[in-house]
Amino acid sequence: MRDQSFLQQRMPPMMTWAIVVIVLTLAGHWLQAGVHLNHDVSYFVHFDRWLLQGRTLGSDLFDGNLPMVWVLFMPSAALVQWNLLDEPSAVRLVFWAYFLISTALLIGVLSRLDSRDRASSVGWVVAFVLVATLGPG
Repeated sequence: MRDQSFLQQRMPPMMTWAIVVIVLTLAGHWLQAGVHLNHDVSYFVHFDRWLLQGRTLGSDLFDGNLPMVWVLFMPSAALVQWNLLDEPSAVRLVFWAYFLISTALLIGVLSRLDSRDRASSVGWVVAFVLVATLGPG
């Protein structure tokens, strides 16, 4: 009888959100796995690998992008530099990690809203998750 009561319990809303986000993340990864990386993304990762090899931005390497873009792609470049992953896999892994962290932060911030604003916060989370996971690459 104890098993029946367990099956009749309601799942907490946060658990439902977590399952939905993870399922959509896996679906997004599956959709993006067959797509080639954008040439700009590949450039940033390759450029970061040069920085990790000791070259200097501004004297050895010239680029007009702000330094933040190099920090953003540095984890991917490090995974490639350490021979743990190839460039496409490293970029995808880091992107999905950034996505999951961003989603958790978004849900955490929006959960602090008043109950009258909950409907709009749900809309923001749904829009963010759908665009980031299933949107075109």
